[in-house]
Amino acid sequence: MVAASIIVTVFAGRCFDLRILQFTKTLIQTDSFCLRVIWSLIGASVEELLFRGVIQTRLTARLASWLAILVTTVLFLAIHIPGWVILSVTVSASVVATVTLVGLICGVLRHRSGSLWPGVAAHWANNLGAML
Repeated sequence: MVAASIIVTVFAGRCFDLRILQFTKTLIQTDSFCLRVIWSLIGASVEELLFRGVIQTRLTARLASWLAILVTTVLFLAIHIPGWVILSVTVSASVVATVTLVGLICGVLRHRSGSLWPGVAAHWANNLGAML
């Protein structure tokens, strides 16, 4: 979700607005189940739209599908690193593996289905599970 906040602030014309990141941190720590559900869906939707909807689609036009999925997965992993630093998340091999696997699964779902929705659903389920 922090990755989605970074993406939104950059595309909104602000270069890394810390107020939005603080708001995201507050939402993650909230006790409100409804806010967690909504925010996890927003994060998954924004990230899938950018990574699978734009980046993977454009790379697939120029590269083999498997390579486009792999490059997009690496970029997906990379965008999460600033969020881990800001939130002081202890990064372990399992965290890196989970994010990489989610990126890979969402990429394959996008490629096979031709739709963003299966990836959004898988990504949302992962985000929601991580927040609960």
